[in-house]
Amino acid sequence: EHSDGAITVTYKISGSNFNSGCATQYTNGQKQIDIAITSKYDIAGYIVSIYKGSQKLNELEYKEIGEGKSVSTKIKISSDKYPDGIYKLQTKVYDIYNNQKNAQSGNLMIDTIAPTCGNVVSPANPNGNNGWYVSNISTEAKCSDNAGGSGCDKTWITTSGATRNVVNELRPNSNWTIGGDGGGDGASTLTYKVSDRAGNTRTCSTISVKKDATKPSCSSSITSGTPGSNGWYTSKQVVTKATCSDATSGCDKTYITTSGPTGNYTNSFRPNADWTVGGSGGGEGTSNLTYKVTDKAGNEKSCSTLTVKKDSVAPTCNPTASGTKGNDNWYTSKQVSTNANCKDSTSGCDKAYITTTGATGNYSNSLRTNFDWTVGGSGGGEGNSTLSYKVADKAGNSTSCRTLSIKKDSVKPTCNTSVSPPSPNGLNGWYTSDVSLNLSVSDATSGVKSYGISKDGRSYNSQTTLTIGDTSGRSVPVRSQVMDKAGNTKTCDPSSGIKVDRYKPQCTFTGNNTSWTRSKVTLKWGCKDPNGSGCDSNYSGGSKTINEEKTTQYIAPYTIKDKAGNSESCSARTAGVYIDRTDPTCSQSLDTSPVVDGWRDRKTTLTVKCRDSWGDCKTSIKTFDYGNGSHTVQKSVTDEAGNTDYCPEITIKVDTKPPTVSSRTINKTACVGNPGHKHYAHFTVQDHESGLGSRSYSWNDSGNKNSSGNTDGNCYTGSTGLCHECIGYSSDKLGLSYSVCDRVGNCT
Repeated sequence: EHSDGAITVTYKISGSNFNSGCATQYTNGQKQIDIAITSKYDIAGYIVSIYKGSQKLNELEYKEIGEGKSVSTKIKISSDKYPDGIYKLQTKVYDIYNNQKNAQSGNLMIDTIAPTCGNVVSPANPNGNNGWYVSNISTEAKCSDNAGGSGCDKTWITTSGATRNVVNELRPNSNWTIGGDGGGDGASTLTYKVSDRAGNTRTCSTISVKKDATKPSCSSSITSGTPGSNGWYTSKQVVTKATCSDATSGCDKTYITTSGPTGNYTNSFRPNADWTVGGSGGGEGTSNLTYKVTDKAGNEKSCSTLTVKKDSVAPTCNPTASGTKGNDNWYTSKQVSTNANCKDSTSGCDKAYITTTGATGNYSNSLRTNFDWTVGGSGGGEGNSTLSYKVADKAGNSTSCRTLSIKKDSVKPTCNTSVSPPSPNGLNGWYTSDVSLNLSVSDATSGVKSYGISKDGRSYNSQTTLTIGDTSGRSVPVRSQVMDKAGNTKTCDPSSGIKVDRYKPQCTFTGNNTSWTRSKVTLKWGCKDPNGSGCDSNYSGGSKTINEEKTTQYIAPYTIKDKAGNSESCSARTAGVYIDRTDPTCSQSLDTSPVVDGWRDRKTTLTVKCRDSWGDCKTSIKTFDYGNGSHTVQKSVTDEAGNTDYCPEITIKVDTKPPTVSSRTINKTACVGNPGHKHYAHFTVQDHESGLGSRSYSWNDSGNKNSSGNTDGNCYTGSTGLCHECIGYSSDKLGLSYSVCDRVGNCT
């Protein structure tokens, strides 16, 4: 009934199971193997054997127990007895009922050879100067185990120095970073130790490194120079210096970069860590100096830029005055502005002081922030003034300027002009007699230089008196002027203008007509006052417009006056009018009589006559001659006023030219009429005026004349067009005559 007993065997080494099917475990002969046995029934005993492959090498332990359901034991396999290689353990267990179990372990490797170890440092070489690193330093232990060994397993490190100090600290990744694992600026030593899975260890060679990743500290300052104002130095030289500190590798070198008047340099090595602005007398102005220091590891640090303002040169000044220049170095403006005209190319002008005497007032070293002074600034200052400026620049340098002498006369001289008579003695502001002017002048400052009276815009006469006669009908401007020695002028006009008219006006008459007209005639009798005051409209005559037919008009006496009050009497007169609006009468006659149908057989004269009730026909009789042709005419007559009458229209027909005729011989077929004739004569006939009249012909045959004959009937009486006649004859030799006349008797 006890045959179903259950037995369990468990193998462990360094806390890890290595029963059959588990991963290979390792030992270097120093590790203990723990074997735990449990059973359902009491354990009678067990035997532990060691195998290599399938070969049993030895029994490691045999023990009889007899009671107890669990048992454990510890076994150490000595590397002295068993060489390096892979082994297995087998435990045979039997209980008191003789139930048995053979439990085999997993692989157990015996490895007694320690791994090898090498160090890796990154960067491989110092990346600074003098063997220093200037960045974090990565280190790593490179473990390597022998062929067939258990393989590398763990890495430990021990450190000292600037890095974080540890002793045998396990490094799962086999690395350590100086500066990354805490601190590290300075000298550090690192020692790695590695082990394989069997527990063999090896200590690597020690790593010694120096790390300085921190920049040095730097400051710069002015160590020597004469301070002026507003941060400026006024000494010829200003000495500067850089101060460096470095707690690790220590300060090494100093460089400087400069700009401005001291010169432009980039990273200039300064063995004494100093720089003098104006070292050779220059450097006026604002210079910028930037020092840079390095430590022995090669770290660099630029100091904050040091600005040095140096102005050792005093400002310059050239006082000037501005105002309206007059004569003889006098100013005539109300104010004369002066300025020190300070110039300073370095720190710039800052302020001015002035000392004054004379007309502008007495002041001593009065501050002038705008570098100016105005003579007459409050209305005074007439006369002579002296001004002395002193200027200072922003650095505190000062200069005394030359003295200015100012003569100011802005007040015009005085003048007064009197007029005699004191007021116009005519009408409307006109004088009717000569006018006298008298001038008086004075000036309180520079004194009177010139004076005079001007008439009508002409030059001043350099006199104090002037007489004005007739002013030719206009107001003449009169001006008096005085000028002082400074050039100020004053005019004193006695009036807006003086008007003098000493002459009577003249009588005028217009519209007197001497030729005939159809239009109205306007007669005007009045006044003219050439180069005088002009006619008074209340005493300037009158006018009359005449619209009826007449020849003359009577004008009564009248009186005229000018605007100054001068008068004149005008006589009566008879004026011509000559208005004619009645048309003349036209008549006409011919000197020949018509022959037929109004046609006349010779040149004809037409006579036209004019008659007018006022007797002003332009032409009383006029003749017109008409020759050959038909003339339709209508004539007219006109009087001197332009009135016109037309005679009736008439047609005058004159014919003084006979008809034209030409002849030729033609055959009988070209003519109509008697076809028994052998020959025909063809005549072409035309009359342009009265038309064809009688026609006749005859021929001579052996001395016999025959006045009769036949025609083809194409010509007719009165025809003015081209017509043709044919005359037949039978004899071969015949003398033929043909005659044709027009209707007034002209024949061919």
